[in-house]
Amino acid sequence: MGTLVTEQVNVGVNVMTESVNFTVNSTFQGMLRLAHARGLKPDHIIEKRERIENGLFTWLGEQSLLALHLEVFLGDVALERFDLEFKYRAEADRNIRKPDISKLEEFCKRLPRLPDGIDYRVVVTTTDEASDVPGWSPTDLFPLDVTNECGLSEFGFGNIGTNLVYRGGRW
Repeated sequence: MGTLVTEQVNVGVNVMTESVNFTVNSTFQGMLRLAHARGLKPDHIIEKRERIENGLFTWLGEQSLLALHLEVFLGDVALERFDLEFKYRAEADRNIRKPDISKLEEFCKRLPRLPDGIDYRVVVTTTDEASDVPGWSPTDLFPLDVTNECGLSEFGFGNIGTNLVYRGGRW
C-alpha cells in the first residue's frame, strides 16, 4: 500500500540581487571585450578585478553608482571614453536585455587605431551618499573634447538598466 504525499515548494528570488549580479557580470564582459576591441591589454581590469567588483557590488546594491567610465588617455588628456550609465527602476523589468557585443565590436573596428603610449583606467561616478569602498579614491575624469558620441547598447535586468555610450575626441 502506498501513500501519496503532496509537497509544495516556494522559491523566492530577490530581483534586486539578481539585477546587481547580472549588471556586474555584463559590465565586466563589456569592459574586457571593449579593451580587446580597442587593442588594449586586459591587465588593468584583471589585476584590479576584486577591487572593481567590490565597488560595483556595493554601489549597485545601494543604487548609488551613476556611471562607470572606461577612459582611454594619453598623458592627462582623454582620447575616448566608453561610459556605462546606470538607471534604477522601482518596478523590476523581468526581461533580460543583454549587451550587444557584436555591435560594440563592429563599432570599434571603425574607430581610428589608438596611438602608441596610450593607457586606460576605470573611473566611476557615484552619488554623494555612496559608501566608501577600499581601494577606490576620489578622482576626476581627464578632459575630453567630445567630437563623436554614439549610443552603443542598452542592457539590463530587474531594477537596473544600463546604457553604453561612446564619447571620442579629436586626436
